[in-house]
Amino acid sequence: MLLFFFLCLLSLIVTGLALIWVSRKPENPLEGDKNVSSGIYSDLMIFRNQMKEIEIEKEHGLFDNKSAAEARLELAHRVLTAEKRREREKKSKQRSLAFRFFLMSALLFIPLFSGAVYSLFGSPETPSYAFSMILARDSTMLNDAEKLVQIEVLANRRPWDAHLVDRLAGLYLAAGRFLDAVNTCTRAMIMHGESADRFFLYATALIGFEGGVVTQEAAGAFLEVIRLDPQNTDARTFLAHGLLQNGKITEAITLLEEFFQSIPENVAWRKNLAVSIANFRNGVFVEPHFQTPLLSSLPLKILQRIMPRPHPPSVLSFHQ
Repeated sequence: MLLFFFLCLLSLIVTGLALIWVSRKPENPLEGDKNVSSGIYSDLMIFRNQMKEIEIEKEHGLFDNKSAAEARLELAHRVLTAEKRREREKKSKQRSLAFRFFLMSALLFIPLFSGAVYSLFGSPETPSYAFSMILARDSTMLNDAEKLVQIEVLANRRPWDAHLVDRLAGLYLAAGRFLDAVNTCTRAMIMHGESADRFFLYATALIGFEGGVVTQEAAGAFLEVIRLDPQNTDARTFLAHGLLQNGKITEAITLLEEFFQSIPENVAWRKNLAVSIANFRNGVFVEPHFQTPLLSSLPLKILQRIMPRPHPPSVLSFHQ
């Protein structure tokens, strides 16, 4: 809001100065006419004196009749040329009324049009405060957008802090900025090494960016998650849904059954996995129950974007 009023004031000042310059008269017409008259009178006096000199030189035999006539024509041409040049200079210094009106209209149009557009599409009522206030405040007192700004700045200032980079990737994912999450995970793995959590977040962001389609790149990342964390059930769930999206029902069921056999019976979510396997066999799509804390903490609208789709475009359905 403060910036908006400052820009408005600056625009008014600049427009006012420009209007003063445009509307001023660069030369007093009376003074201009006086100068023109004195200039013409001076040229005529010079012309008269030079004509007398030509006559005198002709009497003394220095000029013949032809040379004298040519000299008179040359003097007349110079006087007429000087007068025309003086008139052009006078007109060039005086702006016409129509031209001044055009410049004034153009200068007034710019701030008026900009103000109208900003009032329609801008947010002049949005409160503004110093950016340093966001960085200084406790993160528990900030909303989601302010937390993202704070961590984004801190992570860029301290790229060696792996915790900040990982947290920034998670915030990007929660905000629905899937491409930023993918790039941040890539940067984190390059600078701080690979881990199951980073691969999982990377693959999840890819699925969100593709609108629920488990791509080949995402499937490869989930395989890395399983390599680094063999007990990660969510990675296998995503891989199974990726196989289903490609019509590979048997492979999807086999993948989950092999993992089911390796899980101890006292694990709480073993029953949920058994239900998912039964649903796959019956051709019924049920949204998976994720165990990863990152996914369970996501907003519902973001989780719906990440949720694997049973019938993505241009792939076989597992109902076939």
